[in-house]
Amino acid sequence: MPELDDPDLQAKVAKFLDRWPSAGLAVGVVRDGSLEWFFGHGVADVESKEPITEDTVFRIGSITKTFTAIAVMQLWEQGLVDLDAPANDYLRSFRLIPTKTSFRPATVRHLLTHTAGVGYWRRLSDLLQPGVGSGNRAGRSVPSLADYAYHKGLPVEVEPGTRWVYSNHGFAALGQLVEDVSGQPLDHYLREHIFAPLGMEHTDLVRSERVRPHLATGYVLRSRGLKPVADREVLTPGRERNVLHHRGHGPLPRRPAARRHRRARLGAQARHAGVHVPTAVPA
Repeated sequence: MPELDDPDLQAKVAKFLDRWPSAGLAVGVVRDGSLEWFFGHGVADVESKEPITEDTVFRIGSITKTFTAIAVMQLWEQGLVDLDAPANDYLRSFRLIPTKTSFRPATVRHLLTHTAGVGYWRRLSDLLQPGVGSGNRAGRSVPSLADYAYHKGLPVEVEPGTRWVYSNHGFAALGQLVEDVSGQPLDHYLREHIFAPLGMEHTDLVRSERVRPHLATGYVLRSRGLKPVADREVLTPGRERNVLHHRGHGPLPRRPAARRHRRARLGAQARHAGVHVPTAVPA
């Protein structure tokens, strides 16, 4: 394999930052399961001036969907879920409600492939809400999915299997399905059945002590400089709990976490790693 060229890699990072300025950035090159090169730019928090390191935890947003899908497939491997059965066969907390009686049932496979006919928005009025209806500001109580968003059911607006539409709410339903079938809160399930076996001890769906001490602050660049993004508690399946990503689908990975996530995708055994999976409505 070719040797890594540190000056060339740093030049590429600098070029990226020229186009997209950032308060902080972590870049790593992983080869054969090992971190061969790391570059930390800037700070994880402007106020405290905490630098970006290999231990910094980032919100990974909708990458959480990957972990939710892994959980569903684990249940399939155990014979607890049939991918081609109606998702409503497994959902207990709320139901998928077709807007037309002629629609075929939305299956688990449909939800996994964003073809269940569930829209991107919960309702159009969410466009007028802070965070487009994704949750409440940090510190406020967060209701369950069923109480907050789907107490009347989750609408299936298009014939399942006929159109691809990226859907956070569809994966929220899958997260609820994992809870309803396994009998475990989703964050507990992910820790026990995915993070722990892979050695991802610094990854979590919720803002726990596994990730809180090294959690980076998110910023947007305004005319007067960097401004922290609104810290929101995003809904997850089951009981009230806090999620890391503003969309509710993603975990936050620590630098080692990103490495762990790659190992998880490759099906390798991670001996030491940390990732913070978040957001929940997993994504």
